[in-house]
Amino acid sequence: MRPFRLLLTLVLCRFAFSPQAYAEAPVVDRNWEVLNTAEDVTVYRSLKAQDKIFTFRGVGLVEASIPNLIALMSDPHKMPDWVYNCVEGELVERNFKETDRAADASSYYQIFYGVTSVPWPLTPRDYVLKAQITYEKEEGRKLPKNVTIAMRSIQHPQKPALPGKVRMPVMESMIVMTPEDAEGKKTWVDFSVTTNPGGVIPAWITRIASRDIPRKTLVNLRKMAARQDYNKAFEELVSYHYQQQLIRN
Repeated sequence: MRPFRLLLTLVLCRFAFSPQAYAEAPVVDRNWEVLNTAEDVTVYRSLKAQDKIFTFRGVGLVEASIPNLIALMSDPHKMPDWVYNCVEGELVERNFKETDRAADASSYYQIFYGVTSVPWPLTPRDYVLKAQITYEKEEGRKLPKNVTIAMRSIQHPQKPALPGKVRMPVMESMIVMTPEDAEGKKTWVDFSVTTNPGGVIPAWITRIASRDIPRKTLVNLRKMAARQDYNKAFEELVSYHYQQQLIRN
């Protein structure tokens, strides 16, 4: 075999069997433009502008498995520790328990309340979100292609709008997690938010928020994951259902 062909063969084999080649950074379509890349997080802005609607996105690699990340993110009380500018998180409703081992967890959901700080003299924003998890499969993969936490704003009788806070009319968020390696020890996290913050927000604040929230949220998530700062019982529940998804597929 000629030296060039031998070298090419070795490179292709290394790429095919290297755990790092399992999944590259998520592909972002042409409807997004890059704002910046810092601290190994790429921040995007949507090109589909809508009146009073702001959409931003961050993509970065986190050294943690998908079950560990879900367990971390599913504790609303820890939201201020990783969601940038979140100052309060509270569980409102959950239709399952940490000890549940149902055959199918696709109907599980939880509802939580959050408060976001904004620069003075603006009024803090709050929201109520319903979150659910979905799995996307791909034939031939040991792990799911990705796992998504989808969140959307709802009204809830236990959390009416209160004086001193502005309830966000629209708040939707998507966290798409993709295994980076075949063992699932590293995860690409694609975090996007679409929101109407309500009231009047100066343009300079929205520019800063679009740049800082995705990046600082993912950086904080890395720190939390490194500390393994999550509810162990919840991690066992998530791991159980994650493995069930693998068995069924």
